[in-house]
Amino acid sequence: WTTVRDVTFRHNVLRNSDQGVMISARNAYGATATALTDVTRRILIEHNVLDRIGGRTFLVSNELQDVTIAHNVANTAAFGMLLLGEPTNAPAARLVFRDNLMSRGWALVNGDGTGQGSAALSVYAPTAVIAGNVAYSSIEAGLGPVWLYPSTNGFVAEAGLAGITSATVNGVSVANARLTSTSAYF
Repeated sequence: WTTVRDVTFRHNVLRNSDQGVMISARNAYGATATALTDVTRRILIEHNVLDRIGGRTFLVSNELQDVTIAHNVANTAAFGMLLLGEPTNAPAARLVFRDNLMSRGWALVNGDGTGQGSAALSVYAPTAVIAGNVAYSSIEAGLGPVWLYPSTNGFVAEAGLAGITSATVNGVSVANARLTSTSAYF
């Protein structure tokens, strides 16, 4: 069996998908799952457009190391990033989630059984850097408990209020794909 490391996922458009990008530290099934001692590491996901994602935009599972998710634009229905783990596994190390523009869905960051924001991060990725993200939400309930997140992130009720506008990426029109130069988050 193999260990995944040193992967870059850059300049892609993922559209109309049930789920986004899922990363696991190791194979979760079969006898080899516990036999692997080396975990997934050094993954870079940047400058991608994830449009009309039905569920989780990013799922980060277990004890990953050195994962950076940066400068992506995402329109999702459920979670921006869902953190998962097992009580017997170590938390993710050196996880960076920064400078992304995304619809917040139900939570920008949510943890399995822990809730959202800092509560999830303290269990699944206590050393994570979650900064510079601009999240918008048009959910009827409003923005939710934004105080649960590091203050270096921005939250607005809708994309236009953040100065997010549409753009063309690789010849395809993509809604909410960039910040205007007059945006408070530019």
